[in-house]
Amino acid sequence: MRQQRRIIGCLVATTVVLAGIALRATADATTDATAKSAGREIPLAAGAKATTRTVTLLTGDRVTIESGSNRVSIVPGAGRAHVTFTTQRVPGQVRVIPSDAATLLGAGRLDPRLFDVTTLLEYGYDDRGRAQLPLILTARDGDGSGRAKARAVRAGAAVAREIPHVRAVAVGQDRRRATTMWQALTTGGSGSRTLPADIDKIYLDGRRKPALDSS
Repeated sequence: MRQQRRIIGCLVATTVVLAGIALRATADATTDATAKSAGREIPLAAGAKATTRTVTLLTGDRVTIESGSNRVSIVPGAGRAHVTFTTQRVPGQVRVIPSDAATLLGAGRLDPRLFDVTTLLEYGYDDRGRAQLPLILTARDGDGSGRAKARAVRAGAAVAREIPHVRAVAVGQDRRRATTMWQALTTGGSGSRTLPADIDKIYLDGRRKPALDSS
């Protein structure tokens, strides 16, 4: 019994510590509905120069981050001056969510990594590194993948490969026509967009990182 109580006590203590960590992470996270929050800056190393990197989101909006700080600037895509943005900051991570994508994102129809600026930059998917944003479109049925591909091609996307066994197609979104493709792949008004019946979800075609140093 003593041993059981000791084990239970350890588990409770571990749970309390983890809960404290989660609460601190939540407290550190900040949300800025206008994308203008100064946030908490991370100082550069001595002698280092600040650099900026820009990434174009699926929606066509351009997000620029300054290295050594969490300063974020956003330029809406063409015809998107009405869109507002939510900037979410947690330690080491910055996400920018356009208002017309929020409903689809909350419903699990859009891959969250599409708006995770930190991850996009880690993958090398910034505007300088890649002219196209790699995407995977999945369909609810076999015919839907063909229609999804047709929509993407009409919007200027390049088809990388078809994945018939999962009813999907991989495409590259032309950064210069990103807003046009966002409009082509979604429907609805300016306040909130939805996916058409032939598209189930839109994923980022990400990169795998090896988890082992040897095999």
